[in-house]
Amino acid sequence: MRISNFTGISTGLKYFDLTANCSNASSVTFRFTGTPAPGNAALFANTDTARGVALWLHTPGQTVSHNSTRTVAVSANRAVLRLGAEYHKTTGPLTQGKLASAVTVNITYN
Repeated sequence: MRISNFTGISTGLKYFDLTANCSNASSVTFRFTGTPAPGNAALFANTDTARGVALWLHTPGQTVSHNSTRTVAVSANRAVLRLGAEYHKTTGPLTQGKLASAVTVNITYN
């Protein structure tokens, strides 16, 4: 993503689904963990070379941050969680480089 693409606070939106295939469960809970970004615990830290940027992970209308959970009902033996991921500005100037961020998802069948 080019620095010039940042016309607002975030850019580069990509949607994807996390799918849990299950039977004999009525819901699935997804728990997200990772290193919060310095100065903004709602974002996940960048561990690579770019500065002034972090990972913003969200479901429709809600930010997914470290240690947050989302519970999804099971339908036809599947629970599907729709997520969006974006580059998000943090404090300090944006610099050229790479963004890398690790988020772990633990899945619990209920």
